[in-house]
Amino acid sequence: MEENKKATIEKIYQLTKQDAEFNDELRKKLGITSSANSVVIDDERLSQIYEYCIEKIIAEQAENFYKEFPIKNVINQLKTDFSRMESFRRKNQFEDYALALYQQIECVVNSIFSQEIFVKTINSLWNNPSYSTKKGGKRSVANEIFGSGDYLTSGLERAKNNQYSAKDKLRCVIYFIGGFWCSNSYPAGFIKLSEILSDIYLCRNTNHRGATQNPVIDEKIKAFHESFTCSYFLFNAALVEFVRIIQDGYSKFVITTCFGTIFELTPGACFVNRDETEQNELLPEVLLIKAKRLSKGDRIELTLLANQIIDINKV
Repeated sequence: MEENKKATIEKIYQLTKQDAEFNDELRKKLGITSSANSVVIDDERLSQIYEYCIEKIIAEQAENFYKEFPIKNVINQLKTDFSRMESFRRKNQFEDYALALYQQIECVVNSIFSQEIFVKTINSLWNNPSYSTKKGGKRSVANEIFGSGDYLTSGLERAKNNQYSAKDKLRCVIYFIGGFWCSNSYPAGFIKLSEILSDIYLCRNTNHRGATQNPVIDEKIKAFHESFTCSYFLFNAALVEFVRIIQDGYSKFVITTCFGTIFELTPGACFVNRDETEQNELLPEVLLIKAKRLSKGDRIELTLLANQIIDINKV
């Protein structure tokens, strides 16, 4: 075929791709039946189809991410916020991304704190020992949540009046649901995760409340912006860890009771024998005051949390 004819065919072909009406009329002239495959799709339509496919994939990811989540009444909201988070991430809208991410955490925390039994239980554990320092000092559960000195005093006052701050609630959920309260060791994982989630909270606030008016915090948030790709990975990993903690620990944070016997009692220690295990266990130091009113051989009822003894009463 002559080159000029080939060139003409190519021009007609390109025109059929660019002009749907021309495409249809040419097919009529040639007696060619139109098919779905011949529909001309412009760039805008292609973009719409692409976005629809991406949204569908993100929705499937949200479904999979929360499929094992134990707090069923918040799952739909969590999936919606997850999808918003991923949409903002793709568009590099960092503040909106941080807001949507933190809203998932906030939803879970508020749901757990709305349960009276959770609040009542943690308020009974403030004096329990967390761990002993290398110098022989003792950290209490309250120290891990609120700190020391004036911070501890004001924190316990908030707890007493059920006026927990957002930071209090977040730290409590991680610490207690995560099981750090009974590990008897330095809670490195709790501290690291709490710090990252607090950073997400700061970034969330720039969207929610505007500038912080704090030069140190502003500089910190600026650094997250400037390394936004790394921030995405860091923040997403924190969300994964937070959800894992809830999935692993939520069903274990329940109160149970059993019976036992005072096996041995000394001025500085008390051992009890649970009926169900027939093993001798050292009573937590915080309960020794109660134990001093008892005698060896006394029958007792033990209150357990995550299989840890948190209270005793004489039968």
